[in-house]
Amino acid sequence: MHYRASRCFATAALLLGALLACAPAWGGVADGRPIRAGSEYEYPPFATQRPDGTADGFSVELLRAVLRAMDHEVAFEPGPWHVLKDKLADGRLEVLPLMARTDARRAHYDFSVPWFTMHGTLVVRKGDRRIRDVADLRGREVVVMRGDIADEYMQTLGLAGKIFRTETVEQALRALDGGQHDAVVVQKLAGQELIRKLGLTNVETVGPPITAYQQMSFAVRKGDHELLAILNEGLALVVADGTFTRLQDKWLAPVQQERVPFGQVAVVVAVTLAFAAGVAFLWQRSLRRQVQARTEALHQSNLSFMREIVEHHETEQALRRKTEELEATFANVHVLLAIMDREFNFLQVNEAFAVQQGLPRESFVGRNLMELCDDEENRAVFREVVSAGEPYSVAAKPAGWGGPARGVTYWDWTITPVKDQADQVEALVLAVIDATERERQRQQAESASRRSQELLERRVSERTAELEAAYEELESFSYSVSHDLRGPLRAINGYSHILADDFNGTMHPDAQLCLDRIRDATLRMGELIDGLLDLARVFRSELQVTQVDLSAIAHELMGMLLDAERREQTDIRIQPGVSASGDPILLRIALQNLLGNALKFTRQRNPALIEFGTEQQGGRLIYTVRDNGAGFDMRYAHKLFQPFERLHDGSAYEGTGIGLATVRRIVVRHRGRVWAEGEQDAGTRVCFTLNEL
Repeated sequence: MHYRASRCFATAALLLGALLACAPAWGGVADGRPIRAGSEYEYPPFATQRPDGTADGFSVELLRAVLRAMDHEVAFEPGPWHVLKDKLADGRLEVLPLMARTDARRAHYDFSVPWFTMHGTLVVRKGDRRIRDVADLRGREVVVMRGDIADEYMQTLGLAGKIFRTETVEQALRALDGGQHDAVVVQKLAGQELIRKLGLTNVETVGPPITAYQQMSFAVRKGDHELLAILNEGLALVVADGTFTRLQDKWLAPVQQERVPFGQVAVVVAVTLAFAAGVAFLWQRSLRRQVQARTEALHQSNLSFMREIVEHHETEQALRRKTEELEATFANVHVLLAIMDREFNFLQVNEAFAVQQGLPRESFVGRNLMELCDDEENRAVFREVVSAGEPYSVAAKPAGWGGPARGVTYWDWTITPVKDQADQVEALVLAVIDATERERQRQQAESASRRSQELLERRVSERTAELEAAYEELESFSYSVSHDLRGPLRAINGYSHILADDFNGTMHPDAQLCLDRIRDATLRMGELIDGLLDLARVFRSELQVTQVDLSAIAHELMGMLLDAERREQTDIRIQPGVSASGDPILLRIALQNLLGNALKFTRQRNPALIEFGTEQQGGRLIYTVRDNGAGFDMRYAHKLFQPFERLHDGSAYEGTGIGLATVRRIVVRHRGRVWAEGEQDAGTRVCFTLNEL
């Protein structure tokens, strides 16, 4: 049994070394120009777009590194996935960096050795308990990306009531999040990453992995064996020099922390084994050509035969060295690795696996894995891998491998089948990574998030109570103003009228002047009370939001104001079609105060000019009321919107100082800002925004 495990590694090293030794010079591909490749618009973390529109992502960078290792450059053309596939099939593109290998696709494309394993998943709206597995899709509306493996998979199943196709995965997820259709079928890692990046809160992934998503490879046009050989050899080089691991750390590590169980070095071992199996065909073809050439050469010279013997001897030595290197790598990596037969008996384990279990490496040979982790779920998973011949991965699986001192520990598992020439599973490679610390950090983060949410809710409740108390105080104040102050004012005004009537013509001029001032003061006090009540109503009233035609309101108000003042020499300019979303009553009050002020402060102008309209500033819509009236000193602009603050002489311009304070309160309630610009004797411009905060 130990010999069989060693033979797996020796065979992998033999095939890899033979390909590298026998490969011809590949300088003819693309005739010196960059190789044309396609890249999807948004399929993170494998394919994304930078802000300048150029392609980026794990598969994009990997293809670029593979071709650069073979002294070739690549030019990427972004586009929808189904368009890119068609362009590759008819020769307008030469390679796609990420495509699932299927029998149907082999009719149009050739594939490199697989370098990544994917699984699919179902995405449904949160709270939708109807769909928890692929079988639940029967009769449902399912969304897929056009031409994707998910599209082909759903057509093969024939379960969906109707299949809806989108240009991108993003469009599919947004449609589901917006309440359309029942489910999205998508590659799990890309789907989860897009949900996170787009901030979609109404959807979630459910169910076990969909194993239709499996080995992912570089794809070339059918029959392009030369480019395919370049890709295979370049892939071997970037795996050997660590580039593959570096790119994997860059693109996959940030998203795998909570989603994807993937051992870094385990991937390298799995890719190397899969690579060796995939290049066997190319190696055999190359060897056949060499044998034919050698046979012909033997007819010409025995010297050529001797040279071939020497070369063969050197190749054997090189393969022996590579086998030893592969064995050393397996033995010394920090990921827990084990090779087992179909019955889960250990053929070989590495040093990390033995140390974690506290036993010598040689003691594992012949023992069964289930002695260490025996439960029905584990047995079912391993049997499924043997039966289906497909890899399986799971993240943060709880287990008791850490010993009593550590309590419950969590592990990332990847189980990869090794097949024989008859495509039957003859061995299993188990890669295990300790994810305990990562899982505990995630649990702590979730706990902290819950505590923060509870604290926030408590603070909101406290602020709400304070606001309700403030409103109650305002109600009480309004009641006092309305009922308690008006009584004394009526008395003062009434007695002043009695005095004026009783002493008409006999009152001393100074006394008459004082009496007139008393009466004027009571009238002004009444106006102040009305202004305060209007301001209080702005605080209390509930917003009734609708679409308001501000231009029509401005026309109506200006007609009423001009009739009241009997003004004729006034140029009124109202921009047509100005509208806003808000409370029509409050917005009318705001415009009435602004237009009334503009009319009041242009009395000394002939002709007077009053304008109402909008303008764009930095992408924001700004509403403006402009006049050519008295203006104001900008040093005091901060006082304009405070209650009772007035910047002009009350004898020249009547008013209480409440109007602009009311405008500010209305604008703030509509989540906007208001400000004024002006110059003495040169007019005023009042600006406000709505619904921007």
